[in-house]
Amino acid sequence: MDDDAESIITNERYVYIGEIIKGCYKKKSAGKLSKSDKIDRIVTNRFLGLPIFAVIMFPVYYISMVTVGTTATDWANDGLFGEGWYLFGIGRSEYSQDAEKYSNASLIVEGYEAYIEENGSAPTGDFSYFVQNEETLELIENTADQNDYAQAVNTLKEYNSEPDPADYGVWVPSISVLVGNALDWAGAADWLSGLIIDGIIAGVGAVLGFVPQMLILFLMLAFLEACGYMARIAFVLDRVFRKFGLSGKSFIPMLIGTGCGIPGIMASRTIENERDRRMTIMTTTFIPCGAKIPFISMVAGAVFGGSAWVATSAYFIGMAAIIISGIMLKKTKMFSGDPAPFVMERPLTTCQPQATCSVQCGSEAGHL
Repeated sequence: MDDDAESIITNERYVYIGEIIKGCYKKKSAGKLSKSDKIDRIVTNRFLGLPIFAVIMFPVYYISMVTVGTTATDWANDGLFGEGWYLFGIGRSEYSQDAEKYSNASLIVEGYEAYIEENGSAPTGDFSYFVQNEETLELIENTADQNDYAQAVNTLKEYNSEPDPADYGVWVPSISVLVGNALDWAGAADWLSGLIIDGIIAGVGAVLGFVPQMLILFLMLAFLEACGYMARIAFVLDRVFRKFGLSGKSFIPMLIGTGCGIPGIMASRTIENERDRRMTIMTTTFIPCGAKIPFISMVAGAVFGGSAWVATSAYFIGMAAIIISGIMLKKTKMFSGDPAPFVMERPLTTCQPQATCSVQCGSEAGHL
């Protein structure tokens, strides 16, 4: 039959199913397109499929990577495994205002003292001080005058010391703080405290800090999977992926890889063909994941002046690397040949009324 065995078996299976259903099930609107078919004609359209996919995925990534996901990740990194957090946010705004005010005053005084140390005399006009960007670690130069210095000195006298977050609202100490206090109470050696707090807790916390972001991303993808859209976009992208040696099933591991490369690689186990599965594993990690975003932001701030297009272009560069790598791998003997045929169940996008009908199974009557 000059065809792939899996495709032949799959086709015969559905032909057999169709013959059984034809003899025992009558459609209410025979010959008319169902709601699911009408939706498929739009979301799997050759020209509209990719723009619709971009529109749908934008809110998914905006929620999981920018708004809710970032907030949850910041809480895990800075609160649960950092210094601590405010219960229900009570007291956070007051502490943030006082801490920022105290920090700015300290930087101005340090800049004033640095000017005296460098020039041997007090400044008569404006002088410079530096503020570090917390995300990109970039040093930003600002200027202050004598009035700013006088106000900064008064601010430091007013607070007397750096504001303590425990003095504002309901403060919950982090795991690191609780374990550190317990080790101090037990009289543990400094090397043991450093091993547990800076090694074990900080190391595990750095990994678990990405879990909330990935959890929200996978939850959003689960909604798309439940409504049947993931199978349809895999069908649409199969036309694109097949041109450089992969099938539409490779799309799902790459999509999951944007949250984390490890579960993205694990998701490739759903690809039956071993050659396609290996190619997917080798190319999926080119997609920027949650762990790479801080480094991309750091490079963007340190080298490109914090330009927003750097992080955006990283995704396009990753996709280009996947395409180029796929084309290169297809030229090798190990990965040469046509990709496996794309076969995937298409779930219904709308709930259909349950049909009850009798069918003769051997000598007994059954129900579908």
